[in-house]
Amino acid sequence: MSLSRLHPVWLAVALAASGAAAADDGFSACLTMFPGEEAPSGRDPYDADLCKMLHGEPVFAVRYDTRRKWPDWTAHRLTRDHAGRLQSRARPRFYPDAALPNVAQTRDATFTRSGFSRGHLVPAHDLSWDGDAYRMSFALTNVAAQIQAFNAGAWLDMENAYRDAVKRLDVPVWSISGVYGDGGRLVGEPPYETVPPRCFYKILATRHGDGTWDVLAAVFPFDDTASTADWRNRVTSVSRIAERSGVRFPEILAAARLNAEPIWGRTGDGIADCR
Repeated sequence: MSLSRLHPVWLAVALAASGAAAADDGFSACLTMFPGEEAPSGRDPYDADLCKMLHGEPVFAVRYDTRRKWPDWTAHRLTRDHAGRLQSRARPRFYPDAALPNVAQTRDATFTRSGFSRGHLVPAHDLSWDGDAYRMSFALTNVAAQIQAFNAGAWLDMENAYRDAVKRLDVPVWSISGVYGDGGRLVGEPPYETVPPRCFYKILATRHGDGTWDVLAAVFPFDDTASTADWRNRVTSVSRIAERSGVRFPEILAAARLNAEPIWGRTGDGIADCR
């Protein structure tokens, strides 16, 4: 699958005119969404770094690939206070992100009858502590094409596991979710088509009072849809995800202790892979 259809001259012109592809001074407000307050490095010229704010406070961060029309990664933090206020809410429609030109992102209709769901990278439920924050998660810059059985299976199970850890241990969890690997096809019609990712990952981090960190990382093939699929069997290392995705994660993650059982429970012993 060639990306030539996905980055025509008019896309570069639209991005330049909007300033979305330039370094955004406002993004620094979202550094608290990352372990050690350091964002991954290595931006592509077609990437846009977005900091989603509510009432002057950061809610989550996104690095959005305007060619493939997916979030390279997202980052947010779930605290005990927020976890205690999570609730069921009426789901709004997905909507274009006003921070980017429409031609630089996908649209809701792209996924209709495509065989793919609109998969959140920042989970909507993690932001259900506030109605406006919840709605922010439905921006199309927070969406990647995802098979529904995976979305509602191992991916969701891992999200439920760290929510439980936040409540049970009264510790905040920093979460970086991302995608990589072109799936070999396009979904939707120009200029709003997107590339289904081949691989999805999550990196979770908690910090101890002495300043040390524990990290849990997992990587999933897009078609990890078996009814027996278990996120614990997809545990991997941050370095493996970095190698495969090309994302340069903060050094603090590389130095952290991996897969601490008292926090995350028993996980697989292997180093899972997706390429």
